[in-house]
Amino acid sequence: MAAVTDLYSMVAFDEGSKTTVYKDTEGYWTVGVGHLLSKKPSMDNAIAILDSQVKRSTKGSLTTAEVQTLFQQDLDKVLASVKVNEILYPIYLSLDSVRRLGLLNMVFQMGADGVASFKNSLTLIRNKSYTQAGINLRKSKWYSQTPNRAERVIKVLTSGTLDAYN
Repeated sequence: MAAVTDLYSMVAFDEGSKTTVYKDTEGYWTVGVGHLLSKKPSMDNAIAILDSQVKRSTKGSLTTAEVQTLFQQDLDKVLASVKVNEILYPIYLSLDSVRRLGLLNMVFQMGADGVASFKNSLTLIRNKSYTQAGINLRKSKWYSQTPNRAERVIKVLTSGTLDAYN
């Protein structure tokens, strides 16, 4: 796999990148780099949503460029959700560019409100107590549900490097 250097390659590493519609670990219809299509059981419904989003008949299959376009749209939503979140945005602004990737990865996975609920860990991150924040985050439900991904993201937040991905 290519070196992880940005949010796209980071999230693609964690989520995978699939050009065809599939069911994620929660049983939801997904495509690309973790792009949720539908929580409804019908694959036909998910494909109809996808067709509407890319404005063509996909038969459930995308080009690599379309996967990247959907990811960029998802990233735009993630960034917008961080900017309007009174808890996350000041912390996001205080971080260096690599740690911002870690925070955005978490928001991509759990949503801004989900990440904002990590109040103690976020206070530690805001105070640049990264090691203690990592200890706290390892005690979370998020960590127990997705330990490999969470460990990589925690290492990004604690080290300020992407070494956990490369």
